[in-house]
Formats: sequence, structure tokens, C-alpha cells
Amino acid sequence: MARPLLGLALLSLAGRQGAPDIDRLIAALGSESIEARQKAEDRLVDLGVDALPALRKAAAGQDQEVRARAQSAIGEIDRIERERRIDAAEKDRLLTEWRKDHEKERKDPGSVFVGATQFEISAKKAFRTGLVLHTFATNCLYVQSRWERPIFDVVSVEDQSGKKLELERCGRCSPRTILVKETTGPLKVHIQGVHRWYCAYKLEFKDPKNGDEKKVGDFTIRVEWPVLKVTSRRGWPKAVIAKVGNSFTFDVKKGVIQPMWGGFGGGTGGGVSGSFSPNWWCACEGGPVPVVEKPKPELVRTLEATGGSGYGLEQVTDIYYTFYKPIEDPLDFTADASKE
Repeated sequence: MARPLLGLALLSLAGRQGAPDIDRLIAALGSESIEARQKAEDRLVDLGVDALPALRKAAAGQDQEVRARAQSAIGEIDRIERERRIDAAEKDRLLTEWRKDHEKERKDPGSVFVGATQFEISAKKAFRTGLVLHTFATNCLYVQSRWERPIFDVVSVEDQSGKKLELERCGRCSPRTILVKETTGPLKVHIQGVHRWYCAYKLEFKDPKNGDEKKVGDFTIRVEWPVLKVTSRRGWPKAVIAKVGNSFTFDVKKGVIQPMWGGFGGGTGGGVSGSFSPNWWCACEGGPVPVVEKPKPELVRTLEATGGSGYGLEQVTDIYYTFYKPIEDPLDFTADASKE
């Protein structure tokens, strides 16, 4: 998951570049190239509130193209800021609920809370020189069966003097389990990663027509009856796109008769198990295996939410769609590992 962290770093860098870069982008809104104009507008939106003063000035200017794109960028920035407040309030609500239900876990030794993620970090003596580091992460934000374990890696482990220690990893169970060589502890563990969760947005299209659109995050939800076409500007892994909401409901005009067919469902599941030997430092079947680079996840930009088959759009008065906006919060912290 290097990509989301890199994206956040680039946005942070962009926010520090200041007025000269903003002035250049404002000028590019009037470029002869359509692609250059769109890239400049998108970049200004990414810069957020820092770009608003210049955008407002441009929106009152004489150039029609610059004025229109500046007004569009201002609207996008305002929408993003509104969503930021909505997301923060929902995150706080979900975290409060989790804390009420997991009061005991919050007091366990080795528990470290970073944002809305609980880490349990501990180390125990290995069969040979060194310690086995155990790191377990819990996502404290649960939204309608849309729950994922935080994605993280142990970047480094140091002793109390600040010396970096040699690590041995397993291709199946690391970073949850790692051998820290030639040490008796205590350990300082540096972790980086991403906490992904989903914020529910209840969308309504009143008196819908094909082409009606709503935006949430980097997604556009468009009526293309009998489906809603969901499009992401940046692209997300397939597993994420599958959770943003694949169906919708609607109300029909009086006198419209419901079709006599419909319904679908299904699901899959699975698990892994293994045996443990005192000659292995991890509990994988057959012991630790070499680490191989995982392929980058396939990025998907579109999804069709279904639900309108059997009806004409002219029969529909309202469309209701709960869209689950994926949010990725960065994780970057150092914590002590408790000794088992």
C-alpha cells in the first residue's frame, strides 16, 4: 500500500509550495490545452483552502474559461471541506461506540491507540538468541460489515540505545510476527501503514433523470438507468470498490405495479490454520517461508450499482443509495513492545 501514503506525502508537499505554484496553476486555467486546464484545476482542488484566495480572485476576472474553472474548483474545495467535517464527526461517533463495547481491551498491557486503530505490541523470548515480536492491529471503526484490518509494516526495531536491530521475516505471517535477532529487549518499534474505513453517505435523487450526478470524495455517482454508475477519479483496489455499495432502492409513482421477480445474495469465506514447532520462531505450517514481493493491487475506477431492472425511469420518484466512502488515514508511530 505504498501508493496511498505516497499520495498523502505529495499532497502535503503541495500544500507547502505556496503562492508561486498557485499563481502558475491559476494562469494554466486559461491554457490553450484542455488537458492542461483540467490538470491545473484538479491540482488547485488538491491544494484545498490554501488556493481559495487566488481562486476567488480568478472567479471575478475577465477570462470566461478561467472564471468558470475557478468557480468549479471553489465548489469542489467547499464540498471536500464539508465532507471532511462529516467524516470527522462520523469517525468520532464510531470510535465512541467501539470504546463503550471494548473497555476491557483498552486497558490491556501492550495496547497502543493510534487514531482509531488499536495495536497490541509484545515480544517474547525466541528459541534462539532474540525476541519474537508480535503486532496485532484492530480497526475500531465498524460500518455495516465493511471492516478491514489496518495495513501496516514494521519499518524498524531499535533497542533502548537507538541501535537498529536485525529482523527476520516470514512471507506468510509477517509483519504480525517478526524475529528480532540478537537482543533481549526492551524494543522500540516503528510502524507505518494505512487505516482504511468507510463513511456512509445517504444519497437521494429526487425526480431523477439520466445524467443526474452527485459527488462524494473522488467518486461521481451518475444515473444511467437502470443502474447508477459509480466512477472514481484516482482508482481503488477491487476489494475497496466492491464495498462502496453495489445496490440501491427507489420509490415509484402511485399505481405502478411491482414486478414478480428479483432478489439475489451470496457470500464466501475462508481461513488458514497451521501447526507450531518449538524449532520455529513463527507458528506457520512448516515454519517461516521467504518473503516475496506481492503484486500491486489492480486499481478499478468504475462500478455499476444495480436495482432498477423491471421499471422505467419515468415511473420513479426517488432513488436512494447508501454510498460507503473509503477513507485512508495514515499510520506512522513508534511504540515500546511489552515483554511477555
